[in-house]
Amino acid sequence: MVDQLSKYRMYSYGYTAVTPRTAVPTLRELYHETNRSVLGAARKDRPVHDCRAEVIKKHTASERWDAWLLSHGLRSTYDDVLASHEKRDTDTPSSKKQPDKLLYQVGKRGSGNGEFSFPRGLCATLECDIILADSHNHRVQILNQFGVFKRAFGRRGSGPGEFNEPTDVAELPNGDIAVADRRNKRVQVFSEVGEFLSQHPIRHEPYSLACDQQYNLVVCTMDRTLELFTEMEPVTTFPIPISGGGGGQRKGSPLHVGISEQEEIFVSDPADQHIKVFNFSGDMLRQFQPQSHAGGLACSLGGIFVSVLGQVLVADTLNHSVSLFTDTGTFLKQVAVPLDEVGCVHSLAVGPEGHLIVSEFSMTGPHCVKIFRYRECPCHEGKVLSSRKRTPVASPDA
Repeated sequence: MVDQLSKYRMYSYGYTAVTPRTAVPTLRELYHETNRSVLGAARKDRPVHDCRAEVIKKHTASERWDAWLLSHGLRSTYDDVLASHEKRDTDTPSSKKQPDKLLYQVGKRGSGNGEFSFPRGLCATLECDIILADSHNHRVQILNQFGVFKRAFGRRGSGPGEFNEPTDVAELPNGDIAVADRRNKRVQVFSEVGEFLSQHPIRHEPYSLACDQQYNLVVCTMDRTLELFTEMEPVTTFPIPISGGGGGQRKGSPLHVGISEQEEIFVSDPADQHIKVFNFSGDMLRQFQPQSHAGGLACSLGGIFVSVLGQVLVADTLNHSVSLFTDTGTFLKQVAVPLDEVGCVHSLAVGPEGHLIVSEFSMTGPHCVKIFRYRECPCHEGKVLSSRKRTPVASPDA
């Protein structure tokens, strides 16, 4: 158990990652101490078991339990953060060393070709290309499956083919590209080579997109609403509630959306740290709360991707990890962790060749695209030489 501030204090070695001091009380004293407030709002009527006589209880200050609990939580958080960033030698003489998961790290912060400024939503096409919304450069970039720059289109503006902070992209079943043009409150559609085709107004600022093979396009907005289009014709709009009913609607928080083959809409909601599942009529079918990979760490939801098998990949932006769940919320495994050089993941996708592709950015960190091993693929059975030493550059034939 940790206080709300500790997750920021310990985040990524923390802003001030100092070793917490141990509290004074002994474990024997703490075990017998009664303090209802630590049990949460739902269990305040269930005090901790204490079999001591009343006269003995008066000799122990009730504040000592709070002090130990806070210290124990900070210590647990500190240890878990360090453990997630330290390599542990688990090899045995008969074990085979696994290759690095990180294949390529592409780009840096800038405005040139293959450079990014706050890269947000991305998708992988059936041709294995990577399409990325380069938000603060007000354009869309297309890379090949190895991260080599191919082309870019768009510029800042409000006319057809222009953007004002694009935040997500999605490939339509016919190969066209849908782009969430946030500040212009619209979704624009382009051909696979970047030629403008059409635009469609959205009631609120769009943030994330998802499309299935039946041409159902889901638009998640900054006002916590979902807008459903079929063959680019509006069908319905419905709100996304906050779990527990507290905090109002919390408009302005970015939400990520995915869609399954069973016509279920998955929403990653960082406002209450829940994954919510809706049908096309707007009814919430179920929800679950992903947990961090270590008990002492808080979880902050980021991007989401739903595979054709119905499995759900969820990014944890706070702990720099990507985890795999079933469509009902059962944890399966951790796909990538800080030891794999995962940073602050914003969006993620899985390409047809089986690579995990993520976009990363932070105020002081790199703005880049990373490509990881995920499924078995013949193109990277062994070690990739110099995969992280330099950014791939485009060839004249690209």
